[in-house]
Amino acid sequence: MGTAPSVRGGLARPSGERARVRYGTNYFLWIEGVLALSVMKVTLSYARWRGFLPAYYTGFTATCRDESRHVQGGMRYLQDAVRKDPTMINEIHNTLRTILSLSGVVSRQIYYEPLGWTEDEVRMLFCP
Repeated sequence: MGTAPSVRGGLARPSGERARVRYGTNYFLWIEGVLALSVMKVTLSYARWRGFLPAYYTGFTATCRDESRHVQGGMRYLQDAVRKDPTMINEIHNTLRTILSLSGVVSRQIYYEPLGWTEDEVRMLFCP
């Protein structure tokens, strides 16, 4: 059985510039830029602050730098797409609106004690 032309290696490739801009917004800006790099920063801050796993800290720092390059490349792609066709900004905004509406934040009390942390210690991870 043959595969569709837009499928390679089991992953569908977005066809059309608008689909690629939506994909780039979702993947590079949101998944890698917001979610992954945020967690990486917290992980590195925690390891540095507590003095845990110095070899892990060194290696993971290199991983974070590499991830930052991916995000920069994706942002460059989105910037170029908007320069080429200014209406692409609408694709970016609509994609972010959808993501944010699907992942609405709920205020609630979080208990850090089982982790051995205080709320202030967690805040310091974000703003050392």
